[in-house]
Amino acid sequence: GKTIQCEGQVEFLEGEDLNKYKEIYFTLRPSVKKYETLPDQVYFKVKLNWLKYTDVTKNPWDLIETKL
Repeated sequence: GKTIQCEGQVEFLEGEDLNKYKEIYFTLRPSVKKYETLPDQVYFKVKLNWLKYTDVTKNPWDLIETKL
């Protein structure tokens, strides 16, 4: 399989930030706007500072790691 590991900060969006990022998100992914009003729908902003991708189906494993 393939795995992704990451490290960073997550921010729960609300208020003006929520409106700003929803506009950007729905512009990029208009097909998901239909889920905007679901009662349990929430939005987060994720800022990664480390990312590692591993593909263990290859021999040797394919590994990419980076600091962001």
